[in-house]
Amino acid sequence: MTEKVKIAVVGAGPGGLSAAAHAAELGVSHVLLEKTAKHADTIQKYQKGKHVMAEPNVLPLRSPVPFEQGTREVILDGWAGALEKHGVNVRYGAGVKAIEGAKGDFRLTLESGEVVEAEAIILGIGVQGNPRRLGAPGDDAEFVQYQLDDPDEYKGESIVVVGAGDAAIENAVALAKNNSVAIVNRRDEFARAKDGNIALILAAIEAGDVTCFYGTNVARVDTGDFNGAPGQLVLSTPNGEVPVPVHRIIARLGAVPQRGLVEAFGVEFPSKDANALPILSSQYECNVPGMYIIGALGGYPLIKQAMNQGYEVVEYILGNKINPADHPLLEEKFKALPYEEDVDGILAMMQSRIPVFSGVNPLMFREVMLDSSVHAPAEGSVIFEKNDYTNTFYTILDGEVQIEVAPGLTIASGQGNFFGEMSLLSGRRRSATVRAGKGCVLIETPRRTMNKLLNSVDAARRVLDETFILRTIQSRFAPGVPLDVLRPIAAAAQLNQYKAGELIFGEGDEADTLHLIRSGSVTIAKNFGEREIPMAYVAAGNYVGEMGLLGNSTRSASVRATVKTETVSLDADALTPCSMPRRPFAPRWSRPCARARSRTCVCRVTMAPAMCSASSCSRALGKPRTCCLSTRACA
Repeated sequence: MTEKVKIAVVGAGPGGLSAAAHAAELGVSHVLLEKTAKHADTIQKYQKGKHVMAEPNVLPLRSPVPFEQGTREVILDGWAGALEKHGVNVRYGAGVKAIEGAKGDFRLTLESGEVVEAEAIILGIGVQGNPRRLGAPGDDAEFVQYQLDDPDEYKGESIVVVGAGDAAIENAVALAKNNSVAIVNRRDEFARAKDGNIALILAAIEAGDVTCFYGTNVARVDTGDFNGAPGQLVLSTPNGEVPVPVHRIIARLGAVPQRGLVEAFGVEFPSKDANALPILSSQYECNVPGMYIIGALGGYPLIKQAMNQGYEVVEYILGNKINPADHPLLEEKFKALPYEEDVDGILAMMQSRIPVFSGVNPLMFREVMLDSSVHAPAEGSVIFEKNDYTNTFYTILDGEVQIEVAPGLTIASGQGNFFGEMSLLSGRRRSATVRAGKGCVLIETPRRTMNKLLNSVDAARRVLDETFILRTIQSRFAPGVPLDVLRPIAAAAQLNQYKAGELIFGEGDEADTLHLIRSGSVTIAKNFGEREIPMAYVAAGNYVGEMGLLGNSTRSASVRATVKTETVSLDADALTPCSMPRRPFAPRWSRPCARARSRTCVCRVTMAPAMCSASSCSRALGKPRTCCLSTRACA
């Protein structure tokens, strides 16, 4: 039996339901194919009584299927009513195993062997596949589970929830009513969850109802008798390993997408990365003409977004020109910009001009811009001051900004560049004062939004990493030298991650590398007999191991990560006097320093060795002609 329709919708999730219902109300021949026995299978599996939020709050709903925040049960009932009301042609137990043909003449083969012919296809299958496992020894223990149906079933247990998304947060908060609960977040904040859930978990942590392990990963799962508990979860925290006796571990780490199936349909992904998203047009069409992707598979996991896309994609298939639901919001946001372009033109301009955004899925970029602000500040106005506590991320769409890296030393940064990344990465105060230059147009993105983007788009992370290394070399060793000149040196740099207590280098080791501390902190210690005595603490934004650039020496102290730490390392071969660009002047030394005691130094401008003695010292860090690499020895 072969069924012929204009539109075949694969997947009866929120987006697929909306698309099929809109096709039905327009009288367009269609079929909604769902491989399970019920609609919205993912939401069917939500925990009992779960409150479902209708975010983003500012986004209007555009769908014949109702959706307001409420319990899982109420929402599912409302959707079932909409299917019946609009007479949607839905077929359950109809999994699609193959798609062949081309636009206007697709053939979908079902697992039953039946064939459906369609002119266009809408894929709304989401990313549900096999649950992502802990990936640590012992993750197959009986007390490890990857789903929670009813939190009220458990009472008086010690439970650890692993994950930092909406499902993990909701499980932890619900279980905390009757159990001792901890939640494990591998990052230092809840960047992927909805605002409402973030407020819930932070309130629970503040009240002591939930214990949170930030910056933590699962090391292993042990079985046995641990103070009456059947197991023990060993966590790798910023301060070392921590054993936690548990009755139950609930891992909410998302699912492994059905990428193999989607690729078999002909859909291409830009990389092999598990988090990569298919590249879609502004009308949700993938590389296969006539095949459209909506919802989580296209990078839009929120229910309201997927439902709007379901409505819009049917209009696009019918050849109608409508703006996305977020169009009026972006239009209002862009009113302050000095451009004649429409919303789509401005968004395209932003991605073409700003490398950190160029590799982002255009649909995801719209979401980033909904969270961001745009500014056209007057020349000379202050964007932020040094030591401010703000942590938003700025990109330069037009014009330039002036960055005061030290008293009397200002660097111009122009179109396509970004600033504020140190506060973004380390959470520390602003490291410089930034003022608007001529024709300055800026995009300001919240820290949580930017971190979410960096965690899901490798291309954006690479741009940030490469530029961070370049900027650090420039500001520390070669102020005023163009970034292009420094690129060969930056190419030799390495990013390193260290656990709390891990040795970065030891006393007596060959000194051949400098470490710039990107995030975290380190402790400098000396060996006295068999004891290692801490001598100094160095925070993010500084560096250690500068004597390594001179070569032919050994480390005079050990350096360990105090907490989870990330550094950028530069070795002596890459950063030598001959490889560094020379300035047309020789260094001048200033201010005597009684603490220097004839220490060998390297000039930060010429990279030439010099003696830093009691009569000549490099304390004037703000003056490039007088600053020296051993700032801590002479400060």
